[in-house]
Amino acid sequence: MKKDYFAKLVLCLVLCLNAPVGYSQSEDFALFIKRFSADTSFQKERVVFPIPQISWDYENDKEKTTPIAKEKYRHQTLFDLNSECADGFYFFYPNTDTVTTVKDMVLQISGITDMYVKYYFKLIDNRWFLIKYLDYDL
Repeated sequence: MKKDYFAKLVLCLVLCLNAPVGYSQSEDFALFIKRFSADTSFQKERVVFPIPQISWDYENDKEKTTPIAKEKYRHQTLFDLNSECADGFYFFYPNTDTVTTVKDMVLQISGITDMYVKYYFKLIDNRWFLIKYLDYDL
């Protein structure tokens, strides 16, 4: 009986000491982006404000950055999952620190016409957030 108790105690200690402290799994980007595109209130919760909106100043031929406050932010429909994109192509790619750790993702939409938009997402406390977007669309 003492052997069973001792074995259980040792097993418990081994499991407790080897468990990562404060570990939680990162949010799945595919599930996040689907909800982010469709749900207006969820999207507002997952934007870091004020968010920099980068656009092209065609008169002065240079990039300009405009901070957008939460009150002025409009829902961004990144894509409609039920239809095909008629004007452009979607590219998701990671900005990586190492080969195995993805902490930043970019959604790039490049058009057949003059569409060129990028959305920059960052993993913060294991949850995805939109941190800036670039819109060179004419």
